[in-house]
Amino acid sequence: MEKFKTSKKLFYLSSVFSVLSLIIYVFLCINSKFQDGIVWNILYIVMFVILPTLTTLMMVKISFFDVLIDEKGVSKYRFNKLLLNITWEEINDVKIYNPICPWIVFSKESLEGIGIDKARLFMNTIPLLYTKEVDNAVFKHCQNEKLLKKINGFFEEN
Repeated sequence: MEKFKTSKKLFYLSSVFSVLSLIIYVFLCINSKFQDGIVWNILYIVMFVILPTLTTLMMVKISFFDVLIDEKGVSKYRFNKLLLNITWEEINDVKIYNPICPWIVFSKESLEGIGIDKARLFMNTIPLLYTKEVDNAVFKHCQNEKLLKKINGFFEEN
């Protein structure tokens, strides 16, 4: 059984963006020149409050979870609560995205024609930054030859 933590860099980056946006919004509210009408105020709220908040919440969904790989399958946990468990037999598709900074996505459904952004947000997928340690864990625990053939040799090719 091996546990992998997801990278939280995107969350930290979006948090900084959100704080800076709120500072700009407060500055615009205090500065009397920028209080010229309701349309501008609504635009400021959308640009500097709502969008950064939604971005930060999206980054929490994408980055705050752990993945457990064991002989039973792949499990996704958030704050030690099981979100999704996929056994090796239930995995229908596995795909590696972006050879420069690779992500592996385990899915109960086909990932044909689906990009990494949509694959991360699907309910029946478990995305994980693909490292040599993840590769070793998958090949150590997985007995499904079809899946192993799909990911076989990725690190040798790249």
